[in-house]
Amino acid sequence: MLPRQIDQPRHRMSQQNTIDERVLGFPQGEAATMARPDATALPQPGPRTGGLLDPARPSHRWWVAVTVTLSGFLVTMSQTAVQVALPQIMTVFGLNLAQAQWIVTAYVIAGAVLVPAVGWLGNWLGNRTLYLLGLSIFVTNSALCACSWSGSSLITFRILQGLGSGPIPPMTMMFLRGIHLKRDTFYCQ
Repeated sequence: MLPRQIDQPRHRMSQQNTIDERVLGFPQGEAATMARPDATALPQPGPRTGGLLDPARPSHRWWVAVTVTLSGFLVTMSQTAVQVALPQIMTVFGLNLAQAQWIVTAYVIAGAVLVPAVGWLGNWLGNRTLYLLGLSIFVTNSALCACSWSGSSLITFRILQGLGSGPIPPMTMMFLRGIHLKRDTFYCQ
């Protein structure tokens, strides 16, 4: 009678293991081993740990600060460069003053449209994803602006470039605020 009682729970245990393997993707015995503190694997050095850009290093926050500040500078520099080069752009594409104003105005309006929604988009997509998406749209359309063939194509690419640059300044401020500890922050009293 004793062997039969032992076999019955073992059969139930094998059913449970089969369910665990199908649902979780690993056997229950392995899950129990992973749950033990002495069986926990220590982090192994790999491509994302131990280097200069390791998030555990104190210098990591300064690399993040330099990166996001540089991208914020590029957004501002793009607008300034277009304003300085506007007379030459008008000459090359044969634009009148009303058409040339749209090159600057379309960029500013497109960038300003996204600013109120940056917080919600950051929560929905993730802050890093939104930042990288905006930066990639900005850089791609900057290259397309350089390759534009007419005034209307330049205005179109500037609108798309403005949509990409809209989230960058608020996200830059958010990242810069997030990388510094409270003890590093100065408050006015």
